[in-house]
Amino acid sequence: MRKFASFDKDTLFVPGHGQLCGQDGIASIREVFDDIAGQAEKMYKAGVPAEEAQHRYVVPDKFKKFPIFSWGFTIGPAITKLYSEWQAGKS
Repeated sequence: MRKFASFDKDTLFVPGHGQLCGQDGIASIREVFDDIAGQAEKMYKAGVPAEEAQHRYVVPDKFKKFPIFSWGFTIGPAITKLYSEWQAGKS
């Protein structure tokens, strides 16, 4: 998402699912993934296993109407990847 955010302000993105978007859409998606990462990091530091963290993630009210068709397919893999990176010592 950081890479996409560096593109020209007039660039349009064609996601695999959903509507075309510009930089506003990229900023919104980054906010969603930043929230997932923030909640996951707290759980990781508390010793919550990745699989359990996937089930404990709480979608904030401000994202309840966000056009992610299946939060379950988004949250689990994102948290698993973050945990793997943290366990490997990557940031």
